[in-house]
Amino acid sequence: MANKSGTSVSVNKEQILQWLAMNPSPLSRVALLNLSGVEAAQVSVIDQFLKELLAEKRAMASGRRGYLATVPWSDVAYATVGAAPGHRRVPITISQLPSDLGVTATLSHADMAKNKLQEGDRIVVALGRGEGPALRARFLAHMHPGRPYRLTGTFNQKSGAFAPLDRSIKGVFTLTDPPGAEAAHQFLAEFPPDFDIRNPVLTVVGDQRRDKDSGTPISVIIATKHQIAHAHPDDVLKEAHNLNRRKLRTEQRIDLRHLDFYTVDPLGSTDLDDAFATEIERDGYSLYTAIADVPALVHYNTAVDREAYRRGITFYLKDRTSHMLPPILSTNKCSLVASADRPALVVRQRLDWDCNMRGYDVFAGIIRSREQLTYGQFYDFMERDDPRFHLIRDIHDTRRRRGLNAELQVLLKENPVSFASKSIIETLMVQTNALVAKFLLAGQVPFLSRNFEPAQAGVAGGMILPQRAYYSSQSLGHVGLGQLYYAHVSSPIRRYPDIINLRAAHKVLGTRGIGISDEELARLDESAAHFNDRRRIERDVNHDYEKYHAIPDLKRLEAAPVRVFINEIGNDFIEVAVLQSGVRQRYTATDLQNTPWRIDGGKAELVLRDGAGLELKRYHRGEALLGQIHNVNPAKATWELTLIPSEPSLRASIKPLKPAP
Repeated sequence: MANKSGTSVSVNKEQILQWLAMNPSPLSRVALLNLSGVEAAQVSVIDQFLKELLAEKRAMASGRRGYLATVPWSDVAYATVGAAPGHRRVPITISQLPSDLGVTATLSHADMAKNKLQEGDRIVVALGRGEGPALRARFLAHMHPGRPYRLTGTFNQKSGAFAPLDRSIKGVFTLTDPPGAEAAHQFLAEFPPDFDIRNPVLTVVGDQRRDKDSGTPISVIIATKHQIAHAHPDDVLKEAHNLNRRKLRTEQRIDLRHLDFYTVDPLGSTDLDDAFATEIERDGYSLYTAIADVPALVHYNTAVDREAYRRGITFYLKDRTSHMLPPILSTNKCSLVASADRPALVVRQRLDWDCNMRGYDVFAGIIRSREQLTYGQFYDFMERDDPRFHLIRDIHDTRRRRGLNAELQVLLKENPVSFASKSIIETLMVQTNALVAKFLLAGQVPFLSRNFEPAQAGVAGGMILPQRAYYSSQSLGHVGLGQLYYAHVSSPIRRYPDIINLRAAHKVLGTRGIGISDEELARLDESAAHFNDRRRIERDVNHDYEKYHAIPDLKRLEAAPVRVFINEIGNDFIEVAVLQSGVRQRYTATDLQNTPWRIDGGKAELVLRDGAGLELKRYHRGEALLGQIHNVNPAKATWELTLIPSEPSLRASIKPLKPAP
C-alpha cells in the first residue's frame, strides 16, 4: 500500500484497533484514512479491517460519528516527565505502556510552567488525541508515593462501567469490586499503583453519598454548614398552593400559541425556564426566545417572593435540590411544561436571509410548549435531519460560519458542531440576556447588570488578577461573553436577579401590576451585594461537596505545620487552601479582629502587623504560608486553621469560623 507520495505505508488491523482504543472520542473512516497515510482509493482496506473488528466485537460503531474500541484505553495515566526540547512540547513516558507500541505522548510548556514540573517528575495526566500515534497530555495531579490517584464517579450496573463526574475525562473504567444494588449515587475509586491504560481497572474505596462515620448524607451536612434550608416555611407553601390554582390572565399579552416552542434542558430537569421557536417571514426569519414570566405569578413582597429573595438561587446538592421557589411553582405553574399555556417574556430576533439581525422586539406573550427535550434528544433529532429543527440549525450554522455568534468562542471549548444542541441553546440564552439589557437601558429603567470586567494588571506586584462575574446596579459589560451590556433574565425559576430584571422589563412595557417597584429600585445595590454573596455560597457548596472526603484526611495533618496558599483576597475576605488536599477556608475581616492580620482590599493584599500595629509584611494572592490544622469535624464539614507567619518570632492566628448551628 502506498501513500500520496508513493512511499510504502504499512497498516494492519491491530494498528487500526490501537488507534480506536487510544482515542476517547470516536474516529471516522476519514480520520483513520489520514492516520494510516494511504490514498483515498484504498479506503476499502480500512473498511475491511473495520468490518472484521466489528465482527470480532473488538470495535463498535458510534452512529455517524465513527468507531470506538470495545475496550478503549484509559484517557487518564501515570506518567514521567521527560527532558524539555526547547520550543517544542515536552515528551512524557506513560507508565506500563511498552515502548515498542510506537505511541508517544507530550505535555505543553504552559502545563510545565504552571505546575512547576521538572524532568523526572511523576504525574497524573489526561490524554487526548494528537497527530497520528501521538497523544496530547494535560496535567491533572502530582503522583505521590503511597497515595494512588482517585476519581469521583458513578457506576452503571447495566454496562458495568465506572464513569467519572469530571466531564473532561471521557473514558470509562472497570471496577474490581462493583457496588451492590444501590448504585445510582457517587463513589470514590482508586487507581492502583501499577495502573495500565490498556486495562483501566479501578477499586471503589468510598461511597461519595454519605459520611462514612455518621452515615449522614453529605448533602445534608453541606446544607447545614451553609444554612441552606430544604423545605419552605408553611406560610410560603400555603401561598404557593393558592397561586398554583390562579387562572392565567391573557390581557396585555401577545398570543403565540400557534408557534412551535420547544424546551431543551439537561436530563431530569423539571424547572423549565426557557423555550425557543422559529418562523419564516416575508423578508427573513424570526427567532423567538420565551422566558418563564415568574413575576406574572409571584408578586413583589408576598410570602413566596420574600422567601425567594432570601434564598437567592436554587441550590443543587447532588442528591437533593433546595428550590428557590416552592416546587409546586418551580416544577409546575411557573415552568414551561409541554402542552400547557404559560405567560412568558418573549424576545424576538428579526433576521434577514443572511441571518444578520435587523432588529429585535421584547414583549409579554402567551406560549404553549410542544415538547420537552433533553440535549441528547435535541442533538439526535438534528442528526436525523428532523424537519422541525431545520431552521434553527441553519440559522445557527450560518451565523457561526459568518462569525456572527462570537459567544461560541467562550461558551464551548469543544467543536460547536459536535455539541450543536448545547451550543444553540447557550448561544440563544446569551443573546437573549444581552438584548434585554439593551432594552432596559433604552427604556431608562435601572436593573441588575451581570458584569465581568477585564482583569487589572499591576494590582499585586505586577501580577494579573483574575476576576469573577458579579451583579451590580451599574452596567459595565461582560468581557467574557463579548457583550457591552448583559443582564440575567433567562433563568427566573432558579435565580432571583432574573425576576428583578423581568419586572424591570415589564415596567418598560407598561404591564400593569407586575413592573418593578420603587422600593426594589431603591435597594438595587443592596440586592446586588446579597446575590453576589449567594453566588459565593453556591461556589463554596460545590467546592465543599467535591472536596468533602478530603476533610477527614486533614486529621493526619494536625500534628505538623502544613503549607497553605492564598487562593483569593477580596475587599473584606481572604480564602486560603491547603496544598496537600486542596480544601479551602474563607475568613472575613471580622474574623481577623484581635489578630495581627489585616486585609487591604484596595491592593488585594493580606497585611501582617507586629504587636504595636506596625506593618511587617504583605502577602499577595498565590503566595504560600505555613499553617496549623486543628478541630477537624467531618460530621459538620468544618475545620480550623492557625496561620503561622514566616517570621519565626511571631506566631499569630486567624480566628476560625464558627460552624453553622
